[in-house]
This record gives sequence, structure tokens and C-alpha cells, in this order.
Amino acid sequence: MTMDIEIYHAEMLDVPWMIEQVKAFSEFYANQKKQFYPGDDQAKIFLTNLITKQVVFVAKYLDPIEAENIKEAIDSGETSTKKKLSDPWIRTGFIAGFLYPHFFNPDIVVLSELFWWVPEKYRGGRSGLMLFNMFKEFGEDHADQIIMTIEEESPVNPRILTKKGFRVKEHSYILEV
Repeated sequence: MTMDIEIYHAEMLDVPWMIEQVKAFSEFYANQKKQFYPGDDQAKIFLTNLITKQVVFVAKYLDPIEAENIKEAIDSGETSTKKKLSDPWIRTGFIAGFLYPHFFNPDIVVLSELFWWVPEKYRGGRSGLMLFNMFKEFGEDHADQIIMTIEEESPVNPRILTKKGFRVKEHSYILEV
């Protein structure tokens, strides 16, 4: 089955799904303190702030079965509150970042990727690359620099970045204390 994937700015309706993805992201990149996932309430606040004040894109495609169920319900007039219709969209990943003035020179605007996540069952498809391309395009339109990071355990091949014009600038290290 071919999926027609769409990339869009995240909306508040995406938050419950995104909370589940932040949990999965945290488990995948778990460290001693589980800093990536502080709990549902804090994750909801964090994600709400990201969506309303920063940059978040989501990849999705229309579930043909749910879309048909909704069409049938509308056609038959069964759109009352008694029958709950499912969300017909299947979300396949998201990318988020911060837009801010450079610390040393505030005339330089930086778009810094915070996380880029595609659930395992959608990896190897087009979602991750489409999210990256949208993020890069947004940065080209709104920033002077785009910073991308790749975790050591990430399934993302760094050549994707270098092929798109990125260069290695520095290496990061972490000491959990």
C-alpha cells in the first residue's frame, strides 16, 4: 500500500500522540536519569510550548479504512455524538526545534533541532526524510544557521546531512552524574 504522507505544523490535537512518542524516544535513548521523559503532565506542557512557540512538524497519512468509516457515517447521517469517530490520520514521525538568536551574535538566527523521531515501524520509509526536508526548508526561510544533532545510537545515517550541505562542526559528550 502506498502512503501519501503529508508534513504539517503540529497542532494541539497531536499532543497525546506526541507524548507517546516522547516516551518511546526516551526508552530508545534511555540514560540513567531518563531526562527525555519527565511524566505526562510535564511532557504536555513542554510539547504545548514547542507547538505554540517553536517549530514542530508532524508526518501523517490518511488511514483508508478510518476515512471510509467517516465517509459512511457522514453519508448515512450518523455523525451524532453517540458514535465516536476515530482520527483517520496515522502519524509517522515528528521533528522539533528552537529558533533563537545566536548566543555570541544576536544578529544571527539559529534553528536548532531538538529531536527528530520516527517510530520504528515507519523507519526506512519517506517520513524521516520528508520531516528533515521540511525542517531544513523552514530553516532556510527563517534562520541563518541550522543545527542538527544525531544521537550515537540513532539509526539516521550522517551522510544524509552531509549530502544536504551540512558539515560536522563539533562533537558532543555527556557525563551522567
